[in-house]
Amino acid sequence: MEKISRRHVIATLASTATLLCPAVLKAATTADLSSWADIPTDSPAGLSKILRLSSGPSSIDISELKPGDVTVIARPDDSADYAGTGQTQFVAAMRKDKDYLIVELTCPHKGKAIGLTGDHKVPFACTKRGRYHSSEFDSNGLGVAGKSSGDSMIFPEHKLTISNGKVVLELA
Repeated sequence: MEKISRRHVIATLASTATLLCPAVLKAATTADLSSWADIPTDSPAGLSKILRLSSGPSSIDISELKPGDVTVIARPDDSADYAGTGQTQFVAAMRKDKDYLIVELTCPHKGKAIGLTGDHKVPFACTKRGRYHSSEFDSNGLGVAGKSSGDSMIFPEHKLTISNGKVVLELA
């Protein structure tokens, strides 16, 4: 089993944020994603570390995550579902107050990578920006802006076991 330490894998979120007009963006992020205009769309943006694992089932100890922390796990996968992310499944584990959100960082709209925005209300955004893309997702994994508005992020097959203060994420 892989053990995640705070120092090793907790993603460093983008630190720059500016306020955008909420009347125009509804519930969209207040993070400044203008720098995302020309970034690669095959891997998540806005983080500094990714825990890279081999393909197949994995167990990861995520006990060290504090509320608001996100860790990203990457595993090779030959499925056509991951053609837009370089045949890699990216999974985010986000600690909320009393529970966890486990989601794939693959946009349900066109399969591009989803990055971390640094905005706690809308922590996820598709790396494909532009008029016909720009999906953004809230802390429950629901699309609140862009082409995936109203759609959920993809939830990977997983099991979360919490026992005696230890939290283990098992990915199928």
